[in-house]
Amino acid sequence: MVKALNVIFGIGLAVILFLVILLGVRAFYPEPDYAKSCPQTVPYVMIPCGSSMSETECDLHQQIEQQKYRDSLSVNQDCSDKYVEESGTYRRNLFFIYGVFTVILLIASFFIISIIHMSAGVALAGIALSITGFAVGWRSTNDSLKFLFGLVILAVVVWLAYAVNKKLSN
Repeated sequence: MVKALNVIFGIGLAVILFLVILLGVRAFYPEPDYAKSCPQTVPYVMIPCGSSMSETECDLHQQIEQQKYRDSLSVNQDCSDKYVEESGTYRRNLFFIYGVFTVILLIASFFIISIIHMSAGVALAGIALSITGFAVGWRSTNDSLKFLFGLVILAVVVWLAYAVNKKLSN
């Protein structure tokens, strides 16, 4: 019965710690908002020639109207491009933020190894953050950086597994 409770508490700690870190990051590092980055604009609506315009005036009027329309589309596209760039930077930064939390949680789990279910819960939350970081930042982070950061996380996990097994076998 005690072992079952320890497993439940370990899993519960992992889930809650994982969610608290995700929510904390979102609270202090909010995601870019398209509505704030790009105020809603409507493409310019071309006004037809008036009946009192000559053919030459109408041609000139239509050229001006078409240019205004193209300019309005360009503004919308520039704004969208800026938002896509900001979102990519945000996701790349999340990759590193979650990675740092992963390393901190894995190391912290080593120091509380005497309470095995808590240690396991903290380590599981760290591993879940690592997976989340890779998923969120996959397209926005350079492959070399992902590889290097993955190696660091792998090294910490291997070190932790070795140290835990060594400590528990004594």
